[in-house]
Amino acid sequence: MSIVSNLTRLPKRPNPSATCHTTVTTLADIKRERWALWGNCSGMNCGHGCKLDIDALIELFGKNHVFINDTIIPRRLVCRKCGHRGGSCHIVPPSKHTGSL
Repeated sequence: MSIVSNLTRLPKRPNPSATCHTTVTTLADIKRERWALWGNCSGMNCGHGCKLDIDALIELFGKNHVFINDTIIPRRLVCRKCGHRGGSCHIVPPSKHTGSL
């Protein structure tokens, strides 16, 4: 008898990419799928962040603007707390975002 045969098999973990049914790459995708785009200040000792206005971004850049690896939107961010120009952006799924800071 083998020791391995006495062990119970653990169920396989689901593949996260297999459970995701949506591709979110453009500003229109973010709006349609109710995701949020957050901007964070890259200023020294700041890190302030807030939810960005998707409608305003669509008006500025167009609904088909691809935000993946985008440098245009992050360069144009201006921090309301410290005034620093430039930052980073990340998307947040609908169940995680709560609104503007």
